[in-house]
Amino acid sequence: GWHDAGNYDMYVPSTAPTCQTLLYAYLWAPNRFDDTDLNIPESGNGMPDILDETKWGLRWILSVQEKSGAFRHREAVMKWSPEKPADQDRSVRWIAGVSTAATAKAVSALAVASRVYREWDPIFAKTLENAARKGWGFLAKTPQRIRSKTKGSSQPLWDDEPGNSEVGARFIAASEMWRTFRDSKALKSL
Repeated sequence: GWHDAGNYDMYVPSTAPTCQTLLYAYLWAPNRFDDTDLNIPESGNGMPDILDETKWGLRWILSVQEKSGAFRHREAVMKWSPEKPADQDRSVRWIAGVSTAATAKAVSALAVASRVYREWDPIFAKTLENAARKGWGFLAKTPQRIRSKTKGSSQPLWDDEPGNSEVGARFIAASEMWRTFRDSKALKSL
């Protein structure tokens, strides 16, 4: 699955860069990936399997975007996932609040994805574009860092701890907004 680090939690700050890396691999060497590479249920549908697989992560990222354009940071259990298969885990789960780090990383991945999926799935590409633009709009109106709350969970908010910075995530988001959509405000923010 697309779970993080051996537990069954999902984080935008790890899922978005994973999607982005898979998309870059495809962009750099599209001839290395075909529609039967991974033997997944989608194999044979006419789209390279790497893009089918990446769609799973992208759909989850889209599912945690709020109307404001911001992205929630993660979906997690309060303590730690039990040592059993994911389909047997019945732990109570919660969705963290928004964070600007998660939003920047989502925007970056979704902008790249919009560019890639135009050829393969134009409707999905438009959905990705709209989400990236909305997320970028939120970041543009929110220059201050917003850290997600833990809601009493003992788990750290991976990539959103007090000593971390989101400067790099915002930079890459702006770069991809310019590269994909030629957003002049994104270029000026670089």
